[in-house]
Amino acid sequence: MDLRAGEGTSALGMAALYFLVLGAASLVKPVRQSAFLDTAGANAYPFVLLGTAVVVGGLMTVYSRLAERVPTRRLLLGTYLFLAANLVVFWWLFRLPAVQAACERCRLLSAPVLVSGGFFIWAAIYSVLTVSQFWLLANLAFDARQAKRLFGFVGTGGILGAIVGSWATSVLVRLPAVGRTNIVLVSAATLVAAAAVAALLQRGTAGGTQSPRRTEKKVHAGAAALVRESPHLRAVATILLVIIMVSAFADQQLNSAVEAFLPRGDARTAFFGRYFAVTNVISLVIQLFVTSFVVRRFGVGIALLLLPLAMLGASLGLLIAPSLLAAAVVRGADQSLRYSLDQSTRELLFLPVPVEIKSRVKPFIDVAVQRAGKGISAIVVLVALTWLHVPFQYLGVASLFAIGLWLGRVWTVKHEYVAAIKRMIEVRDVQVDELVVRQLDADSRRELAAAAAASDPDARRFALELLRVAGEPMPDTRIVRKLQYPSLADVDARAEEVRQQCARGAVTRAMAEELLADPVPRLRAGAVAGLMICADPLIRPLAEAALRAMATRVGPEGAPLRREAALVLATLPPSAATTDALRGLLRDEAPAVRRAAMVAAAQLGRREFLPALLEALGNPGDREEARLALESLAPRAVGTLGDHLLDPEQPRDLRIQTARILAGVPGPLTLAALTIALADPDVEIRYHALKSLNRLRRDHPETVPDAAAAERSVQREIRALGDVASAERALASLTGNDGDRLLATTLNERRDDATERLARALGLLYPLDDLLHAYRALRSGDAAARTNGIELLDNVLSPAHRVTIIPLLEGAAPAAPIAGAGWRADPWLATCVAHAASHLAARGRGGAPPDALPPLEPSMTTILERAEFLRGVEFLSHVRSEYLAKIAALMTERTVSAGEEIVSQGAVVDHVQVVASGKVAARRDGRILFTLRKGDAVAVLSVFDGQPSPFAAVGLEPTTLLVIGAEEFKDLMLDNSAIMLGMLGFLSGRVRELVVGTRAAGAATTIS
Repeated sequence: MDLRAGEGTSALGMAALYFLVLGAASLVKPVRQSAFLDTAGANAYPFVLLGTAVVVGGLMTVYSRLAERVPTRRLLLGTYLFLAANLVVFWWLFRLPAVQAACERCRLLSAPVLVSGGFFIWAAIYSVLTVSQFWLLANLAFDARQAKRLFGFVGTGGILGAIVGSWATSVLVRLPAVGRTNIVLVSAATLVAAAAVAALLQRGTAGGTQSPRRTEKKVHAGAAALVRESPHLRAVATILLVIIMVSAFADQQLNSAVEAFLPRGDARTAFFGRYFAVTNVISLVIQLFVTSFVVRRFGVGIALLLLPLAMLGASLGLLIAPSLLAAAVVRGADQSLRYSLDQSTRELLFLPVPVEIKSRVKPFIDVAVQRAGKGISAIVVLVALTWLHVPFQYLGVASLFAIGLWLGRVWTVKHEYVAAIKRMIEVRDVQVDELVVRQLDADSRRELAAAAAASDPDARRFALELLRVAGEPMPDTRIVRKLQYPSLADVDARAEEVRQQCARGAVTRAMAEELLADPVPRLRAGAVAGLMICADPLIRPLAEAALRAMATRVGPEGAPLRREAALVLATLPPSAATTDALRGLLRDEAPAVRRAAMVAAAQLGRREFLPALLEALGNPGDREEARLALESLAPRAVGTLGDHLLDPEQPRDLRIQTARILAGVPGPLTLAALTIALADPDVEIRYHALKSLNRLRRDHPETVPDAAAAERSVQREIRALGDVASAERALASLTGNDGDRLLATTLNERRDDATERLARALGLLYPLDDLLHAYRALRSGDAAARTNGIELLDNVLSPAHRVTIIPLLEGAAPAAPIAGAGWRADPWLATCVAHAASHLAARGRGGAPPDALPPLEPSMTTILERAEFLRGVEFLSHVRSEYLAKIAALMTERTVSAGEEIVSQGAVVDHVQVVASGKVAARRDGRILFTLRKGDAVAVLSVFDGQPSPFAAVGLEPTTLLVIGAEEFKDLMLDNSAIMLGMLGFLSGRVRELVVGTRAAGAATTIS
């Protein structure tokens, strides 16, 4: 058993409680069976099954109403004590001659039949309800991962209780001072002890006295409606229904065989006691040596298959050779597997169900489904044995039909279990990763495509954004470019006017010269574009000359004309002239000209532009336009893009961008290049190759990467995650409670990175949607969601992957030392290690790390200390540590005295400034609005929106500021998108808090 710190008391306590619960039930089970056989006979068994079905209806109505009003744990205690009192009543009825005489005068049924029949019905409900409530408590006490590890141990306690209870009955029934009747009192006392243990356990469990939550609409629905609405709960209920039916058939067969082969009285009670003890011993062996192994190694689906397969084989054996032994084997297969492996596995199916729903539907499924199962099986047995007089062994035919249904539902419940965990992850509102698959139906796609071509530019932009997010193909490239560059639409509009005039013959040479000399560059460009296709042979050369003049106009003053010339080229068909003109414009010194030329290059789609576009792709300022142009060229340039991706001499940013572009070009060359990149030593290249392959698989399911290469990628990322786990253990002395926060943060970032790469690598082999749900939960920061994510992976992965990956995700040490780069090969991590070691050594609390690194330069120490400080600056709190160091490296210190102005009211703010020490007052018109302290940024919003500062910032006392120029900071963001993503993460969190807080206050929220 994998028992972890802090789990011993709860696991032992729950095992002890289950020991008492099943022990109490097992004490009365042989009494129930033998008393009924002696008084009514085996052929009366269907009538008590029907009676059970009728009684359960009223019981569940009362219980369901109580479950709505009484806390779950308090309801459990009350139920145990109430059932113990019922046992005392039945003991009294068994011993009361006056009641028996009164009933005999009724001449309907003899008193022994009434009492034994009532006791049989009551004991069936008693057994099911106590066990059901115990597992409900266990579901509240353990999460999904704990359950998989501990339910086997807890179930072992119950099986031991069943063994002891059954064996005790076989012994006590032979003692003259006890006998069959007084065993009922022993069971009552055991149940009271179980209630006492449950009360002790609840003291250490949070929420034991809380009332049921009523915040969700579904809680108000009836339990039956909740089951109908949930595919997962319907599948669980169906399996239990079939189990009850098959079990009832097996029980009837054993009862008939006992009646035929054994004498009345205590002999039958002793037989049942010994028989149930033996089957429970078998259950114990299965629970100890099979349950945990099967569930953890093969998952829920395989574990659920073993019982129906065993029942199938035993039922066939009874049909072939009917005997007491064969009937005992059929019922024994049911007993030994149902209350060990099958019980533990079925309880796992309830773990993804929210607690407030589980507390109502679980007893309903466990008890009401018993009612339906017993009712159906009673009718089948009555028809077969009473009316058709079929020998008891032929009930196995009905069992075989039911087992066939059972096997079919097991295959579906596995998928529903996984889907339920995914829904649970979604309900927890885990932040959505960009990998989340968003699908549109055909009607939605048609509507968006129509909106993308509409006249309203806002509607077009919105529709195109939705299409992009959904991964849908974009409409005509020209429409997209017009939306991104409104000036291109202006050129097109002007050109169309001129074309129409040309078509009517309304354009003379003089008019053309006038149009081509328009002082407004954009109108001149539109005229050039329109006249270039004019039919008049005298006018076209004028337009060509004007275009050359615009494209070659030198100097900064000529930049607007060169830009308009590029836009003209974007409207023209490709030709040698347009290609030559664009070559120069793509490398123009003016950024606006280069970007307009890239728009034209995307329209013309010629391979000649590839070198210039790839060069521009490495420039952060030109990257977006270059990427869009290369995406248009990509189908004809896959080989070149792949070469750049795989060339280690190329800049990393360029290689990353080519991987992104290739994600939109499915095909064997793309697949080959991205697959080779999976083995790149640079983790960033591997990461983006995985992202691109994930997108290819999402958007083009027919694109399947090589399984062997995907498996190698998975193993590579498993080793990388193991490297992180090994580093965390090796560096634990530097990251303890008094250790270095920057190093601890960096290690957490490395673990998150390795986990994401592993999830993406697994997405090449397994259903991508399942992996994405699991990854979202793992990165959510919520412990319960993380547990559900691991549980989802546990049910999706193959056994070979499960045994290596799940322990790493749960924080276990790698199975063997990881051979690989380790932390020493990671420059940033190694720097943090050296800093942490020197920091602790200076405080006399530690020494150098393993294989001590050389001491850091003082300047690097300062940068690291500033980076650690910047982690506490609110708008930078989500930026990764190594990028905080990049910001810190460019920062300088500025000291201001009390009363000195830092920012003037109404001034343009050209620096990002953070208070390192001291206090700063924000004043408007001389009045203090608020005070800035250590870690607060000064007028940072004005840096980003370019608007004048709405307030002045003045030092209240001698203050030190960390300062970086606004342009330097923006260039850093352009060069390192992770900085922008981190800031966006912070802003998203703030918007989320605002929305949730406003809604909680009951106000309508609108974000514009």
